[in-house]
Amino acid sequence: MEKYKKYLTKNNIIIGVVVLVVIIGGWYFISNRKTDVLKGDAVTATFKGYDGNGTMTVSSTKSDKLMTDALVKKVGMSDSLKNRIILYSSGNLLSEENLSYYVEQRGTSMTDKEKQQVAQLETFDREITLTKLVNGKEYSSVSGLSNGDKVEFSVNVTDDKDNPIKNSTKTIKVKGLKKATEYDAQKLLKHVTFKVSGLNGAGGVYGNVSVKLDSYLKNKFGNVKPELKINSSTKYKNGDQVTVNVKNWINRLEDKSDKNKFTNVKNTKVKIDGLTDVSNVDSSDLVKQVTDLVATKEGNLTKATFYHAYLSYVSGGKYYLEVYYTIDASDLTGIFAAINNAKGTQYLSVFNKSVKIADGKLVLDTSNGAADTVELSNNLSAVAEDPSKGDNGLVVLK
Repeated sequence: MEKYKKYLTKNNIIIGVVVLVVIIGGWYFISNRKTDVLKGDAVTATFKGYDGNGTMTVSSTKSDKLMTDALVKKVGMSDSLKNRIILYSSGNLLSEENLSYYVEQRGTSMTDKEKQQVAQLETFDREITLTKLVNGKEYSSVSGLSNGDKVEFSVNVTDDKDNPIKNSTKTIKVKGLKKATEYDAQKLLKHVTFKVSGLNGAGGVYGNVSVKLDSYLKNKFGNVKPELKINSSTKYKNGDQVTVNVKNWINRLEDKSDKNKFTNVKNTKVKIDGLTDVSNVDSSDLVKQVTDLVATKEGNLTKATFYHAYLSYVSGGKYYLEVYYTIDASDLTGIFAAINNAKGTQYLSVFNKSVKIADGKLVLDTSNGAADTVELSNNLSAVAEDPSKGDNGLVVLK
């Protein structure tokens, strides 16, 4: 009997030690167990709108609270201090930013222990990275979603055994978006007519592009037009190709309604044709108008003889007409007294306001409020040599 009692006593001691080890181990496990802040419904997402243009609203209030509670417990912060900091924050999450702000504002009233706790929280926060991916790509907006897209939320923590937050991932599949009407962007372009005007190989295309939509496009999307990428300094020729900015056009169409889904969205090229050859430009009417005004306004130039007409190209698809005349210097008097003693033929130029090509003819451009009559320069200038010689950068008209 005595031996049995000793046996029981010995076994009780062993059992007690085992129980104690289990209790201590359990306590250690529980106290060091990391928190999964994405578990269950801690993070939820709701989807609205149309397939291809869906929007997402994320709720992470529970997740924020889980993270805050775990961090606060780990550093031993009191609920009182936690709640005071939250009052200075925009939510339940004690981020490094609002922790620093609180210390900046209320640091003088904090104990050293509280400051140490806040510093430890800031360290933990820096070690935590939150990411949101859609189909494996970083997701920075909340629109443009399609049914079947996979939204992945991740919490990644650096290798710090003391940080109480667990590495975790949660994937939510996009569903419930309404069916959108689908359009092929390249097929839509077939309902667009591009027309450019200007001189073939002599500039003037920029600013002279006409884009027309047929009734189908207007009824579907309104008067939203695609644009051509035209360089203002390039002297385009018939046959040259220019880019249609399809991507920008579709973006503007998408802004009008989320009920539509566009595919095959890529910039494409169209060929320029219909530019007027310089040899086919009829400048006779305008040159005569200028010449008559020269004779009328400047009586001393009644003996001036038309010599050459040029088009000078400027930016923005505009031209200026430059008309040259010959005159015997001995006939010059009055305002031309400065060259009255010159001998031989002089070449005089008159500069007109901007002109444009219309129906194959050269006419005054009144689109910007220019006068509908020719205005001469304040002083007609004498040129030193024959303007028809050399490369003067002007287009010679017939």
